[in-house]
Amino acid sequence: MPANEEPQKTDTTPDDTTPDDTTPDVATPDVATSDDAPKEPAAEPAATRPRRQVWRCSKLGLTVAIAFMVVTGLAIPGAAFYAFLSGYTAFGDQHVLVLGILVGIAVLALILGWRFVLHPRIKLVDDVVRVINPFHTRRMHLDDITVFRPDPNGLIIGTADDEVRAWCVQKSGRAIKHDQRTRSDQICDELWAIWEDYHRPTDQGDGSIRLRYARAGEAKLLTDLERSANLAQLGHIFPADEFPYPDAEIEQRWQQALDDKVKLIMIAEIDGKPAGYVCFGDRTIFHLGVAEEHQRKGVGTSLLTAAEEELMADVSVPDIVLWVLEENNVARQLYSKHGWEETDEVRRSEFAPHPQELMMYRDNPHRARRGR
Repeated sequence: MPANEEPQKTDTTPDDTTPDDTTPDVATPDVATSDDAPKEPAAEPAATRPRRQVWRCSKLGLTVAIAFMVVTGLAIPGAAFYAFLSGYTAFGDQHVLVLGILVGIAVLALILGWRFVLHPRIKLVDDVVRVINPFHTRRMHLDDITVFRPDPNGLIIGTADDEVRAWCVQKSGRAIKHDQRTRSDQICDELWAIWEDYHRPTDQGDGSIRLRYARAGEAKLLTDLERSANLAQLGHIFPADEFPYPDAEIEQRWQQALDDKVKLIMIAEIDGKPAGYVCFGDRTIFHLGVAEEHQRKGVGTSLLTAAEEELMADVSVPDIVLWVLEENNVARQLYSKHGWEETDEVRRSEFAPHPQELMMYRDNPHRARRGR
């Protein structure tokens, strides 16, 4: 049994009613179908996004700042200097002092305008994102970044351990409250697109299944997918007439997962339509499910394989774990087929009627071994 049963955060794996409890819904489709046979993986498309890009303050912000700098930094001191040379001054013997003060204000205005408006930017060079703020600069590699999110205090760029806010791109609290799309959202989309090109999952099967990473704002989509998977595969465990699907709780959980800097979520698409999902991170597969209409097409296997590859790419990880409902035999068979082993570790699932779930693990074949 693995040494990492702990990674399973009980509060983040509502498997009971959720089609995803890392097993319930997902596996079903793939178990007894021939489409699970090994197939030639589709060629990975080349990244199309530019790897050199810069984002600054909005055009309006830059225009206002430049106008302020021209008026305060150049026009006013210039007019005062002209008046001094022409002899038209109301400052008498103090004209030199006043002119010096105006020049000082002008210099200060130019410095502040440059430092707080023209200088801040987000800069992408190859695989490194640099966040340049007025008083500090941070560098983050695309390998480490797990989140891009608009915020009133600056666009958030974060890793599993840290985050930084880019001052140059902000979204007002009012826009966030009313769910209005702004330039900040557009820049987030561009950064996510570049990130996805860099982390592009390998498409599985015959190429008809495309995997992509979920983005902020897709909690409702994930909830709908999970409901479809859950009702199709777990009805015998959670009778709908006795235990209505907890939409609000599941959507809230997905929102938390999307905001979590440790968890990653992949969505499978067939012909451009969402077909399934998998949530994983911290040596754990948390949720996995396939929508009813897309089951038995190899979607579950594709998602499971992609999550395993991501989790086991780190050679320091000895094994990975998940929890599955004991009564979800189809999922258990799928996991066993993929090399997962069952343990004696059990726990009570989150949603009524709180059926038992057990822990499974899989050794990492790439893990580092000590030399003899």
